[in-house]
Amino acid sequence: MTRKQKPIFLTTISKSSGKISLKAVIIMTFVIQFIMMMGLLAHLSFHEEHQANSHTIIILFLFLFAFLMIWISKNIARWIAQPIETLNKATHIELLKFKKTLDMTLDCVLMFDAETFKIFYVNQGAINQLGYQTKELLQMTLLEINPYFTQEQIRQFLNPLLNGSQPTLTLESIHQHKNTTLIQVETFFQYIEIPPTHFLKGEMESFFNKKTKAAILEKGEFFFVAIVRDITERKRAEAKLQHAKISAEEAQKAAEVANKAKSAFLANMSHELRTPLNGILGYTQILKRDKTLTEKQKEGIDIIHRSSEHLLTLINDILDLSKIEAGKLEINPINFHLPEFLQNIADLMKMRAEQKSIDFKFEILYQLPIIVHTDEKRLRQVLLNLLSNAVKFTEKGNVSFKIICYEGKIRFEVEDTGIGIPIDQLKMIFSPFQQIGDQQQQMEGTGLGLSISKQLVEIMGGQLQIESLIGVGSLFWFEILLPEVQGAVNIKRTQQATIIGYKRFDHSKKLPFTLLIVDDKWQNRAFLINLLKDLGFRTLEANDGKEALILAQEHYPDIIITDLVMPVMDGFELTRQIRKSAHLKNLIVFADSANVFEQQQQSCREAGCQEFIGKPIRTEILLNLLQKYLPLEWIYDDSTSTTSSQKETESQFIAPSSEQASTLFNLIMGGNIKKIIENVEQIEQQESKLSPFAQKVKRLAKSFEMSKLKEFVKPYI
Repeated sequence: MTRKQKPIFLTTISKSSGKISLKAVIIMTFVIQFIMMMGLLAHLSFHEEHQANSHTIIILFLFLFAFLMIWISKNIARWIAQPIETLNKATHIELLKFKKTLDMTLDCVLMFDAETFKIFYVNQGAINQLGYQTKELLQMTLLEINPYFTQEQIRQFLNPLLNGSQPTLTLESIHQHKNTTLIQVETFFQYIEIPPTHFLKGEMESFFNKKTKAAILEKGEFFFVAIVRDITERKRAEAKLQHAKISAEEAQKAAEVANKAKSAFLANMSHELRTPLNGILGYTQILKRDKTLTEKQKEGIDIIHRSSEHLLTLINDILDLSKIEAGKLEINPINFHLPEFLQNIADLMKMRAEQKSIDFKFEILYQLPIIVHTDEKRLRQVLLNLLSNAVKFTEKGNVSFKIICYEGKIRFEVEDTGIGIPIDQLKMIFSPFQQIGDQQQQMEGTGLGLSISKQLVEIMGGQLQIESLIGVGSLFWFEILLPEVQGAVNIKRTQQATIIGYKRFDHSKKLPFTLLIVDDKWQNRAFLINLLKDLGFRTLEANDGKEALILAQEHYPDIIITDLVMPVMDGFELTRQIRKSAHLKNLIVFADSANVFEQQQQSCREAGCQEFIGKPIRTEILLNLLQKYLPLEWIYDDSTSTTSSQKETESQFIAPSSEQASTLFNLIMGGNIKKIIENVEQIEQQESKLSPFAQKVKRLAKSFEMSKLKEFVKPYI
C-alpha cells in the first residue's frame, strides 16, 4: 500500500460520509444558535427591564437542547455503524475477487493450519490436480496428499519460515492423486501471520452491539500457503535432455576412442610400411652414387626408386588427410627460388605428358618474384596433384600450366582437354576417396589428391576453384599471396656433384668422425653404415638403447643416430640417460623413426634429441644435418665443385644489414673469437631468419678459419 493510498475501511467511510452531512449541519446549526442565544441572554441580564423575558427564553432553549441531545444519542450509533457495514461489504467483494483469481489459477493453491497441517482452503487448480472434491480436501491434511513425508520431516522443513530466517521455501516432492497416480510437483511455501484488529478500543466500544463488534474485531490467524505446480512434463524434458547429454558424452568418448584407434592404426601402418621402404630407398640412393653401373642397371634402379617414392607418397597422403581432419597439419614456410621451382615441376610434367603423346604448355604471364616465402613442399604437392590429374584424364590434346602474377598474388591455372567432369560431381571430387572416370583410371590413385589439395590451398589462404565441361576439359585454379622476399640473396639451386667424402675444419684432430647407429632392424643399420663408411666416417652399431649406452661411454661418438621403438631400452630412454650422464650429456643425438606424427617428434625433443629424421631417410637431409653439427666440408667427385654444397647452403642465407655486417667484420679483423660468437648469437636472437648466416660464422670462427670468415662476411658490408 503506497503512502497516498488509504486503507479499504477508510475509503469506505469517506464514500458514505455524504449520507450524514445534512444531519451534521442541522446539529451544528442548533449548537451555534444555542451559543448565540446564551450570549444574548447574558447581555440582557444586565438590564433589569429584560430579566423576565430572558428567563423564558432560557427555559425554551434548554428544552430544545435536551431534545437535540436525545435525538443525537439515538442516531449516532447507526450513523457510525453504517460505514462499517459498507466496509464489510467492500471487503467481502474484494475477497470474492481474490478467491475467484485463486480459483482460476492453474497451479494448485492450498492453505493449511500451521499446527495441525489441516487444509482449510483449496482452489479449483487443487481439485483438478489431485482429483478430490473440495469437501474431501478440506477434511484432509498435507501429509495425506504427500505420503512420502512424516509430520516431523514437514515441521523440520518448514521451521525456517516459522522462525523468520527464510521468507519462502521451495520443495520438489511427490503428491498422490486420488486414483493413486504419483505426480511430480514443485511447491512454494510461505507463512502467513494476521494479528487481531484493535482499531476500536476503550469507551468507544460501548456504542456498538455484539454483532457490530464481531464485524470489526477479527481473530488473529496463523497458517501456511502452498502453491503447487505439476512438473511432470518438465521432469520428462529434463530427463530427455540428460539422456541426450549422456548420449552425446558417450558418443564423444566413443569418437575419441575411435580417433585414438585410428591414430594408432595409422602410426602402426606408417611404421610398418616406412621400415621396408627405408631399406629400399636407402639402397637405391647408395646404388645411384655408383659410377660403375651400366645404363640398364641405372634404369632398373630408377624404376625401383620411383616406385618406392610413389608408395611413400600414398602413405604421406593418408597421413596428411588424417592431420588435416585433426586440424594438426602445419605450414612450414621457407624462402625459395620461385622460377626454378616452377620450371622443375613443368619439366617433370612435360616428360609425363610426352609419354602419353599429349602437348604440355608452360606459360608465365608477367614477371614473377624471384624469392618467395611459403611452404615449398605443400605448394609442390598441390601443383603436382593438379597436373598429374590433368595428364591422367587427358588422352589427346594438351595440358597447360599457367602462372599469372598481379598485386602480390599469384594465380596458378591447370587446364586440360580431357574427359571433363559432370556438374553434379564437381563438389564430390573434393571428397576423400572419390574418383571419376572409367575403372582403369580409378585404379591409378587413391582419390585423396584433390581433397588434400583443396584443404592445403585453404590453409595457405586461397580457394581451389574448378570449371569443367563434359568432353571439353577442366580448369582448376587458385590464388595465394606470395610477396617477394626483400633482401634475400639469390638462392637458385645448381646441380651438385656426388659427395664422396669430407675434410675436417678442426685440423687438430686427424681421426674420422665416429657415428653410433642404433636400431633393432639390421637392414636399417646396414643402409646407414654402408652410406657413412663410403664417405669416410667411423661407425658403431647397437641393437638397442642399453647396448648403445655402453658403447657411448666407451667410445664417446660425435653423433648418435637412434631409432625410437626398440626392445630392452628404446630411443627415448637412451636419450634421457645420456642427458643425465655428466660424461655424455653434451652428445649430439639424432632420432630416426618411421612414426612421423608431430606428437612423436615433440616427444623426441622433450627427451633431448637435437634433430628428428623421418624414415625413409633421405641422403641429402642426413648429410645436411651432419654438416650442420660437425666441423666438416664435403668433397665431391668433381674437383671443380668441392665446395658446391657449401655454396648452395650459403646462397640460401638471408643477408644481414650492412651495419650488422660492418660491426661483425671489425670484430673479425680484431681476431677476438669470443666476441665474434657473442655478436652473431645476438644477431640470431634478434632476427631468427639470420640463423643460417650466424651458424656459418660460428662454425668458421670455432675452427679459426679467419681468412674464410673475412671472405664470407665482406660481401654483405
